[in-house]
Amino acid sequence: MYGFPPIKNWDLPLVSRRIPKYQHRPQLVQLPKLRRTLLRSPTFGLAKPELAGHDKCMSFDTPEGTYGRELPDGKAMREFNQPMIEKIRAGEDVGSVLILTTIGRKSGRPRETPVAYFPNADGTAYIAASAAGAAHHPGWYYNLALDPDCAKVYVKGHEIPVHAEETHGEERHKVWDFITANAPGFADYQKSTDRVIPVIKLSPRSA
Repeated sequence: MYGFPPIKNWDLPLVSRRIPKYQHRPQLVQLPKLRRTLLRSPTFGLAKPELAGHDKCMSFDTPEGTYGRELPDGKAMREFNQPMIEKIRAGEDVGSVLILTTIGRKSGRPRETPVAYFPNADGTAYIAASAAGAAHHPGWYYNLALDPDCAKVYVKGHEIPVHAEETHGEERHKVWDFITANAPGFADYQKSTDRVIPVIKLSPRSA
């Protein structure tokens, strides 16, 4: 089974220079008071009704924030991401960025997103649901929550089926420190929102 290729020289902040930048600097936005109240409710869970009570999403339980950067809508983001996706598939050197393919929870269609990854020596890897510091989790976070085994990544010329699991507690703390040490931009994303940025572990699985 093919694992995630290791990245050399992790002592250097290489990733921070290779993460895609947004063309326009996102603006901080404050969510309406009613929505902030709902998000703080202990019964609100994932803030997505279609995930409520879904057995597979138990580890994906980080609530959304009440403020953060404003990002383009889904269609605009897909158009923005497409050039990076094409570069990765063409074999261009884009740094430690993979293509994450999930199934849209509403559309039922495959959705591709370029995401920075941080490999482990055991063949697994971590990704962060930063959404550039937005108040909301990225759409792919909820797609993974709905079915953690219905995802795959394309990296370094290989397509790998993966199982996704959100990290918590000490594991999440340790991995987050590693991510921000090697890619300081993620620390800036966290400062832009009161949402705890989820860290997801991707493990290769049999197709």
